[in-house]
Amino acid sequence: GPAFAAFRCDDGRRVEVAYPDPATAILRIDGREVALRAAVAASGARYVGIGWQWWTRGTAEASLAPLAADQAVASATPVRCLAEG
Repeated sequence: GPAFAAFRCDDGRRVEVAYPDPATAILRIDGREVALRAAVAASGARYVGIGWQWWTRGTAEASLAPLAADQAVASATPVRCLAEG
């Protein structure tokens, strides 16, 4: 399967993410795996799925935000996540 990379977020949460194909990100968060799909982003790569938005800026930094069911872009303030290691 795809290789997961670990991130530590500013809120203390640890998440893991893998990219099995260019249009997909698999997010391991709070004991669950969530499949996110690539979405339009002005810069970086943004992925959205059930409950979450994951926005990467290179391989070492990303932001995580909760995504409401009716949202295309998260309105909540994101937390910064940095790659471990």
